[in-house]
Amino acid sequence: MNDELIKMLKYLHLGGLLENWDTYLEAARKGNFSHVRLLQHIIEQEYKIKKENSRRLRILRSKTPETEVSHKSITSRCAVARLQEN
Repeated sequence: MNDELIKMLKYLHLGGLLENWDTYLEAARKGNFSHVRLLQHIIEQEYKIKKENSRRLRILRSKTPETEVSHKSITSRCAVARLQEN
Protein backbone atom coordinates (compact mmCIF):
# COMPACT_ATOMS: atom_id res chain seq x y z
CA MET A 1 0.00 0.00 0.00
CA ASN A 2 1.40 3.38 -0.91
CA ASP A 3 1.71 6.40 1.38
CA GLU A 4 -0.99 8.37 -0.43
CA LEU A 5 -3.54 5.59 0.11
CA ILE A 6 -2.58 5.33 3.78
CA LYS A 7 -3.04 9.08 4.14
CA MET A 8 -6.49 8.92 2.53
CA LEU A 9 -7.62 6.00 4.71
CA LYS A 10 -6.55 7.86 7.85
CA TYR A 11 -8.33 11.00 6.71
CA LEU A 12 -11.51 9.00 6.09
CA HIS A 13 -11.14 7.34 9.52
CA LEU A 14 -10.97 3.87 7.99
CA GLY A 15 -8.46 2.49 10.44
CA GLY A 16 -9.95 -1.00 10.25
CA LEU A 17 -9.39 -1.09 6.52
CA LEU A 18 -5.84 0.16 6.97
CA GLU A 19 -5.09 -2.45 9.65
CA ASN A 20 -6.69 -5.32 7.76
CA TRP A 21 -5.68 -4.44 4.19
CA ASP A 22 -3.42 -7.47 3.72
CA THR A 23 -5.96 -9.77 5.37
CA TYR A 24 -8.69 -8.59 3.01
CA LEU A 25 -6.50 -9.05 -0.04
CA GLU A 26 -5.46 -12.51 1.07
CA ALA A 27 -9.12 -13.50 1.63
CA ALA A 28 -9.90 -12.20 -1.87
CA ARG A 29 -7.10 -14.27 -3.38
CA LYS A 30 -8.06 -17.45 -1.53
CA GLY A 31 -11.77 -16.99 -2.19
CA ASN A 32 -11.23 -15.87 -5.78
CA PHE A 33 -13.44 -12.83 -5.06
CA SER A 34 -14.66 -10.62 -7.86
CA HIS A 35 -14.17 -6.87 -7.48
CA VAL A 36 -17.73 -6.51 -6.28
CA ARG A 37 -17.41 -9.37 -3.78
CA LEU A 38 -14.15 -7.94 -2.40
CA LEU A 39 -15.75 -4.56 -1.89
CA GLN A 40 -18.78 -6.17 -0.24
CA HIS A 41 -16.50 -8.19 2.06
CA ILE A 42 -14.54 -5.08 3.07
CA ILE A 43 -17.71 -3.09 3.78
CA GLU A 44 -19.14 -5.94 5.88
CA GLN A 45 -15.95 -6.21 7.92
CA GLU A 46 -15.66 -2.44 8.41
CA TYR A 47 -19.30 -2.36 9.52
CA LYS A 48 -18.61 -5.04 12.14
CA ILE A 49 -15.56 -3.14 13.40
CA LYS A 50 -17.49 0.15 13.67
CA LYS A 51 -20.42 -1.56 15.45
CA GLU A 52 -18.08 -3.19 17.96
CA ASN A 53 -16.23 0.06 18.61
CA SER A 54 -19.53 1.87 19.07
CA ARG A 55 -20.69 -0.78 21.55
CA ARG A 56 -17.48 -0.45 23.54
CA LEU A 57 -17.80 3.33 23.69
CA ARG A 58 -21.41 3.09 24.90
CA ILE A 59 -20.29 0.75 27.66
CA LEU A 60 -17.48 3.10 28.65
CA ARG A 61 -19.78 6.10 28.68
CA SER A 62 -22.36 4.32 30.83
CA LYS A 63 -20.23 5.05 33.93
CA THR A 64 -21.13 1.77 35.60
CA PRO A 65 -18.66 0.46 38.20
CA GLU A 66 -17.78 -2.56 36.06
CA THR A 67 -16.53 -0.33 33.26
CA GLU A 68 -14.13 1.73 35.34
CA VAL A 69 -11.29 -0.80 35.04
CA SER A 70 -11.97 -1.57 31.38
CA HIS A 71 -12.26 2.17 30.64
CA LYS A 72 -8.67 2.68 31.76
CA SER A 73 -7.36 -0.25 29.75
CA ILE A 74 -9.30 0.70 26.59
CA THR A 75 -8.29 4.34 26.93
CA SER A 76 -4.64 3.39 27.23
CA ARG A 77 -4.93 1.01 24.25
CA CYS A 78 -6.51 3.80 22.18
CA ALA A 79 -3.72 6.20 23.17
CA VAL A 80 -1.06 3.65 22.20
CA ALA A 81 -2.81 3.04 18.86
CA ARG A 82 -2.92 6.79 18.15
CA LEU A 83 0.79 7.11 18.93
CA GLN A 84 1.61 4.21 16.64
CA GLU A 85 -0.37 5.81 13.79
CA ASN A 86 1.83 8.91 13.90
